[in-house]
Amino acid sequence: MRNSEPYKIGYNEGFEVGFVEALKIISAKVSDESRMQLAVNCLDYLPLPKIIEHCRISYHQAVEVVEQSEFIEYVKDKFDSYVENDGFFNEEDMKGIYQYRLESAKRDIVDTPVSEIISGSKILSKDLKKLLIEFVEEQEKAGSKDRGEGEGE
Repeated sequence: MRNSEPYKIGYNEGFEVGFVEALKIISAKVSDESRMQLAVNCLDYLPLPKIIEHCRISYHQAVEVVEQSEFIEYVKDKFDSYVENDGFFNEEDMKGIYQYRLESAKRDIVDTPVSEIISGSKILSKDLKKLLIEFVEEQEKAGSKDRGEGEGE
């Protein structure tokens, strides 16, 4: 869905621009605790990297935001049930399909809101939490290397 033209026009030009501007104004005037709550509330609307940037939260705080968030679970649709029950795929193949979905979800973290990652990639929210935390930790390590921290040990 996010590759469709109406989505790109509506999300990029309308929602994101207005929402992000409002977010910047709000987050500039509130406490750390309020920014954390704001970040939690934005998870369904903005990709995590943009939330970190616009809510001005640290990577450590981003991990806290993800850990305290409750994401709606992915509910299997008719196609999932059909694939699981038709006997065409064995258990190993099913695990492979799910691994592919996880990889797809991992790529989507940068530019897709959480609720869409769960439904679009058909993954469980607990797995998305793990992916988001891994993403934040990788970004933190990359940021540390860019700043020259952790060298010369």
